[in-house]
Amino acid sequence: EKIVDFIDRTFRDDLAMLDGKVIFKEDSEIHFDIPFTIGELGLRRHYRLPSKSMLDKKVLLIVKSKNITHSIIKMFKYFPYDVNIGLDEYEQESNDLEKYDLLVIEDQLLTASFYNKIQTIHNRNNLKFAILTTEDSTIDIAVENNNATYLLKPVTQESVFELIIELFEDNILDDGKTELSEESEDRTLEEEIDDDDILGMRDTIEEKKLEPSMVLNIQQGLENSKVKGLRYEEELIKFLDTFGKSDLYFRQIVNEKASDKIKEFCIDLDKQSKTIGAENMLKFADIVSLIFVYDKLDMLPIYPGRYHIELGKLIGEIKKYLHIR
Repeated sequence: EKIVDFIDRTFRDDLAMLDGKVIFKEDSEIHFDIPFTIGELGLRRHYRLPSKSMLDKKVLLIVKSKNITHSIIKMFKYFPYDVNIGLDEYEQESNDLEKYDLLVIEDQLLTASFYNKIQTIHNRNNLKFAILTTEDSTIDIAVENNNATYLLKPVTQESVFELIIELFEDNILDDGKTELSEESEDRTLEEEIDDDDILGMRDTIEEKKLEPSMVLNIQQGLENSKVKGLRYEEELIKFLDTFGKSDLYFRQIVNEKASDKIKEFCIDLDKQSKTIGAENMLKFADIVSLIFVYDKLDMLPIYPGRYHIELGKLIGEIKKYLHIR
């Protein structure tokens, strides 16, 4: 009974969001009862991309396991994407990358020469690029621009959804620009000012994204901690304790449109990110803050997915530095 009471207090809010409850009978196991039927599936399509321009992309998939390959294909076809299976590690140079919007390749299959070919195509055709890997992978491949990222195993529908948003987020801004150029000229002055705000915000965000930054600048973090009389390792552990699961909380407050909570969250994130030298996360907090400056809260729903990815990268770097799994 004490265990049931503890579980109820710990998961009460999460269960309430899912209309769930804790079930316990004497001499039986404790389990969660969460109502979810096939009939509800159409009403609960959580993975809706925020822009039509993110749909119908062409994907090349190069993965060793056939089971993982077919699983990922199903996840991409949900949006719907046209997915082709690429040639394996021995023939990968023959893959025609020109006709694809996105390449997903397993880290173990990526050769140096093929990586150089990817960079060439990317520079010419803006090819997006994702490396399928694990958190504890010993293969070190640098991802240095906004058109490349990691896709961590095990792959889920949510992680594919977040991958698409991260890599094709610029399409949302392009949509806005296109829509403005096609509108008629008899708009009100208020509408024109509003459009200028959107364009101004887009330009500012693009400038932020182009600023050079690191996932974790350890040297800067050590200097910041020294100035404040803090121990760097303790600050990293503090960050993990405070923000380790914060992507769930951030998604919740964005869904609730809780402006005050989002502002407070960004302030705390900005402060602790600055201390430990988490430059990418600091940039993220600045970009979300811009949304409030320009009063464009309708753009917020695209950011929980991006935060989830950035947080995962940062936690990986912190754990690597602290030598913990």
